[in-house]
Amino acid sequence: MSYYEKELEAQIISRHKGRPVAVFTEGQCPAVIKACFDLVSFVRPVFLVTEAAFRAALADIPEIDGEAAEFLISESAFVNIADRQDLLKEFAADYQKFCREKQCFVSFEQAKETVSKPGLFGIMAVRFGYADIVIGGIEQEPHQYGSHVRQLLSLDNNCISVGMALPEDPASLGMLLYADISKSKIASAEELSETAWDSAGVIRELLPPVSKINVVFISGGYGLGTESEGETVAIQAAAAFASAALGRLAEDERKFSNIVYAGSLCLEEYFRWKADGFSSLRPPLPLVRRGLDVNAPCLFVSPYFDLVHALYREMTFSKEVLTGSILCGVGAQSVDMLGHADGKSLVLSVKLLLCRLLSRPHYFLCRCGTFFPEHHLAVVETDAASTKVSVCRGREVVFTKVIEHGEALEPYSGLAVSAQTDMRLDRALEALENSKTALELIEAVVCGCSVIGPVSSGVYRVNQALYDETYRGDWGEYAENLGILVGKNIADTLQIEAYIVNPDTVDESSPLAGTVGIKGIQRRCISRALPMIYACRLYAAAQRTFWEKLNLICAHIDGQVSIAAYKRGFYVDGNNILDGDGPFGLASCGSLPTGAVVDICFSGQYTHGQLKELYRSEGGLKSLLGVSDIESAERMYSEGNAEAVKALDSMAYGIAKAISALWPVFEGEPIGGIILLGRAAAGENLVKQIKRFLQGLNVNIAVYADNFELEAMTDGVARCLDGRAPIKNYVCRL
Repeated sequence: MSYYEKELEAQIISRHKGRPVAVFTEGQCPAVIKACFDLVSFVRPVFLVTEAAFRAALADIPEIDGEAAEFLISESAFVNIADRQDLLKEFAADYQKFCREKQCFVSFEQAKETVSKPGLFGIMAVRFGYADIVIGGIEQEPHQYGSHVRQLLSLDNNCISVGMALPEDPASLGMLLYADISKSKIASAEELSETAWDSAGVIRELLPPVSKINVVFISGGYGLGTESEGETVAIQAAAAFASAALGRLAEDERKFSNIVYAGSLCLEEYFRWKADGFSSLRPPLPLVRRGLDVNAPCLFVSPYFDLVHALYREMTFSKEVLTGSILCGVGAQSVDMLGHADGKSLVLSVKLLLCRLLSRPHYFLCRCGTFFPEHHLAVVETDAASTKVSVCRGREVVFTKVIEHGEALEPYSGLAVSAQTDMRLDRALEALENSKTALELIEAVVCGCSVIGPVSSGVYRVNQALYDETYRGDWGEYAENLGILVGKNIADTLQIEAYIVNPDTVDESSPLAGTVGIKGIQRRCISRALPMIYACRLYAAAQRTFWEKLNLICAHIDGQVSIAAYKRGFYVDGNNILDGDGPFGLASCGSLPTGAVVDICFSGQYTHGQLKELYRSEGGLKSLLGVSDIESAERMYSEGNAEAVKALDSMAYGIAKAISALWPVFEGEPIGGIILLGRAAAGENLVKQIKRFLQGLNVNIAVYADNFELEAMTDGVARCLDGRAPIKNYVCRL
């Protein structure tokens, strides 16, 4: 993987909003298929071919790994365009209207035939919001593809083509970048200036902000406008470029700093320089003589339609460079490969486009239900003080309400937690009825829960046995388990099913893991299985495989710290956060010296309940520093507070030690990765220290600073409703 791809991947992960739906209009092209093995971690591919045709194309690529191929197929959608008459009619009517507005009449049948071509079909899918991006222009009408994108997706009428030639080593001398304003006329000076700034913003995604970017305008000649006209536009554009600098810096100083105007270059000078040593990636000699910084990359901006495309095609003959090309502009969510069937270029281009797409502050991913199943699910989560009700449509949360119960809980003081069921149920149903959601569309209710009987991982139907055990409090009185009671009653009211997903008591460990040195005491695995298993799936997807194929260690770092070992999809060992086992966290004390625990128990200072409260929620950083949020602790650490440095470093040490202690679980098998997640995974110093303590293990460490609660619950049930995973019937394993 190139330096640029690594940089882009880091930015995409940091801006995580889910995987955009990407339509690949040339699903049987070998370069596209190869590229998708690298892209499936970041997009949900839609191939405009049947699955059988795609598999046949795969068979013709001998170097394709079979396991990776099955993973790609499982994550993709396949569309036979002729079978989607619903979309063809919708697209044709819109295309006919579009042509009419352009003073060009086409019949409905002609429009339907036009939009049935893969390139147009993919573009229209993005135009209608059924997909996020479209990729084409390699084999199918490569010249017309870009034109159609500009016409149908460029809502701001300022679509920019950006071509890149990047040295394999980013530290080597020079870099060539091209941009043009995609219009069929010579651009004005203002348009050229705007294009230069926007193009430089694209390139900044590939380079650190300290890097300088030389902006060079190509002016006139060779029948593409008179020399004087080109020179005039270039001079005026330079002035407009300078006057816009302050505004751009105010908009985003990081992105637009160190971008400078470096002069103009007429085509005659350009081609003379090209003939003298184009492939060296050195800046043009005429500009060097004018004082150009030779160590900075050059961004060439052209006011002429398709001129840059011609220059780009010549540029990509060099074997010294990585290449890419994207179309940018509001609505222009497309990669145009300009007839180049190069898998590496496609991967780079798509990642760059994703980076820009996900960086838009108000951009929301499309509804994926057109090409992927999209389920309506109600989610019920409870805690001691509130009930949270959400409605999700696919990956979109269409409604959420947190009901604070406050004084309504007073009559239930001293009673079993289950006594609150009816009160919470009434409030939850009221919230759903006021949600403006068509309740008949809801397919299932997903219930939050905490400690139940030990089970294997997966999705469980809330049957009568689980409901009764929870109502009686067989496994303890936990307000979080009210999600089962309230959710089941909502499901019964709507005449649908209720489910739970990976409760805290997922335990698939062997007797070796549960046996301790006092007869009659058994160690149990109780951890944050829900977000941890979801994070394992995310990590496996990033490795282009199924999590059932990997050995992983996962640490969920929050108020408490869960450490678990997953052996090819099974939870084989982990700590018990309910009893304070493991490293200390933001508010839990973790494992303590047994003798000291015995002493404090008989000190007379604490009651039984106070002691449990102490080790569950009054320990960790809360006890050591007086704060229980990672932001405050990190701020104290960065300010040099000695106690904070000692506490966070000790926390990191304990987590790293607990992770390494799980190595024997895998009996010599290789470890596929270590995953850190949870609120505290956002702590830069904490994570840095954990990585330092584990560096000798030589294992990849992934960080997800999220709890993934809602995503994990809805994803688990959706997988079952799609038929990709079984729905289990709850039976306690004890």
